[in-house]
Amino acid sequence: MAKNKPGKIPTFREILEAIEGSKAYWATKAAVRFLVLTANRPGAVRGARWEEIDLAKAIWTIPANHAKNREAFKVPLSLQALSVLHKENTDGKE
Repeated sequence: MAKNKPGKIPTFREILEAIEGSKAYWATKAAVRFLVLTANRPGAVRGARWEEIDLAKAIWTIPANHAKNREAFKVPLSLQALSVLHKENTDGKE
């Protein structure tokens, strides 16, 4: 990511490019991309399970035990977030 002037907020694209260009482990990069793309809490992303994600409906259902307010809720998944999941889904689930 290009060096920002003081007070300049990086663009969304700059953030994603910085993640991709980092030396972080591939799983860390995927998790951070998913975190940014879903605007969710780090604990929910770390605790995400494949059975919570409906790729066909593009919905991630976060169970109550992973939610800050202890209530389950649904997160609509953008095409970009779905792309992260498809790319990182190494066990063949679709």
